[in-house]
Amino acid sequence: MKFIGGKVGTVQRQVNIWQIKKVLLPILIIGLAFIGMVFGVRHFTKDHTLGFDFYLYWNSSRLFIFDGLNPYSEETAVQNQIGIIGSSDLQYLGPYYFRNPVYSMIPIIPLTIFDYSWAQSIWVAINVFSVFACFYFALPALPKWMIVLFVFFYQISFGLIQGNFSLMAGLSILLAIGIIIFQGKHDFRTQVIIGFLLSISSFKPQLSWFFLIFILIYAYKQRLYPMIISFLGTLL
Repeated sequence: MKFIGGKVGTVQRQVNIWQIKKVLLPILIIGLAFIGMVFGVRHFTKDHTLGFDFYLYWNSSRLFIFDGLNPYSEETAVQNQIGIIGSSDLQYLGPYYFRNPVYSMIPIIPLTIFDYSWAQSIWVAINVFSVFACFYFALPALPKWMIVLFVFFYQISFGLIQGNFSLMAGLSILLAIGIIIFQGKHDFRTQVIIGFLLSISSFKPQLSWFFLIFILIYAYKQRLYPMIISFLGTLL
């Protein structure tokens, strides 16, 4: 009996180790792929600005954190203009104002500790992996090889190059519709996660307001209160 018990214990430990490896191995592979993409993007873009949208977010956040400047101020807009086109001509200042909700700076602030070339590379990698994750979870029946092709669609590629919030806003809406409405996953944890991620769509309210109203009405009718509370709580 002692021998059998010891053997069962050994088998159990081996099963536990295998289960840990099954979890850690994909995380390791994804982590290495992410790091590789960051270095690859920086290698090819270190002397170039892919799109001025991300620079505007990054510089406005950096000036807010390190210099205490109001992100909506004219002074910040002037600094954004100088960084993008090298001019401080007030006549052309309009496009260089930070116009997003102030809480949209939260995901950008950690990137302000890096210089622009590294911040831009990390942001591109985050967006690319967000595209993969969104389509993987929102459309699970989709062939996995097709997920890679989505980054070459014009609308997605344009969002990746510009680095604006439109892409992430669209992805968060697609994820909510795919998981909550199409797949009908309404467990508590899923609702909380989707509610949190759906708040990202409010970074670009002019793009997302119609879809947000539709999703929230659906959530209310289906009594998905944890999702609604998670969404509103994140905004507050």
